[in-house]
Amino acid sequence: MSLYEHLRKTMKRNPIKIFSLLLIVILFSSMQNDKKAELTIQHQEFGEELFHIESAKYNLYEVENNRWEFVIYIETDRAIKRDKELEKVVHAEPTIEVTAILNSDKPELTKAMVISQKSGYDYERDEYLSNIYYFSHETVEDFRFEILELNENSLIAKMDGKCVINGSNGLKPDAKILTMTEFKLDKDLKRTLE
Repeated sequence: MSLYEHLRKTMKRNPIKIFSLLLIVILFSSMQNDKKAELTIQHQEFGEELFHIESAKYNLYEVENNRWEFVIYIETDRAIKRDKELEKVVHAEPTIEVTAILNSDKPELTKAMVISQKSGYDYERDEYLSNIYYFSHETVEDFRFEILELNENSLIAKMDGKCVINGSNGLKPDAKILTMTEFKLDKDLKRTLE
């Protein structure tokens, strides 16, 4: 007996059972998809906060001969879990922009590739390479981006970095940012920081 025939017989005998099963499958799959769209901020002082990612984009483009920039942009639209103290002080919908400099003839993104950028500021060129906005603009340090899956117009990656969120550690990073999500290719995305 084929799966189709089995489902048809079960549907005739117990349609509520099939409907319930379908509802569970739909709810579970939507929860799985939403989980991939979370930005985690681990504060040293305040614990963990989670934000829903509204959009995550990337681009790789040449800025001058043998100098390429890989840029990502993440925008959140709502909090999933907030620290109660921070929630009283600020309504946060963090945005992140990070650029990694790739010096190569023609870099090619590949599965399992790791792109990293130690500093959020290029001291040689006197340029900002990153920004996280929580309630003030700060740089992202120790940026690491690992490509887990690569498609023609998107990729799935694990990303993490360190940053200053509330200044509880002076000018040193006091929080870690993490996500594993899908980034869509946006050929118009360029670094906005200078």
